[in-house]
Amino acid sequence: MLVYICSPYRAKTKKGIKKNIETAKKLGKEIFDLGLNYIPIIPHLNFSFMEKEDEKTRERILSFCGQLVSICDMVYVNNEKGITKGMEYEIKIAKKLGKGIVYKLA
Repeated sequence: MLVYICSPYRAKTKKGIKKNIETAKKLGKEIFDLGLNYIPIIPHLNFSFMEKEDEKTRERILSFCGQLVSICDMVYVNNEKGITKGMEYEIKIAKKLGKGIVYKLA
């Protein structure tokens, strides 16, 4: 089962972005460690090479994330810091496609 990790990426600083990537990696490990044949899909790692993103690039990346959501069976949402606009988009697609959505408990 493919599980999409939906968690904040953007931050005001590079350090903040790195922290968000580390958080997403930890969430992926949580899913993996369940031992239930869950395969975490972590978009933060797919696009972490992007140093700066203009609005056109951001829209392109969100489109790719939407495609990843569409092939996943479930979306695991980290809402500890709230829901970002990018996360809203991913959740909206998941709902539209009838994907299972699980919210991380604090």
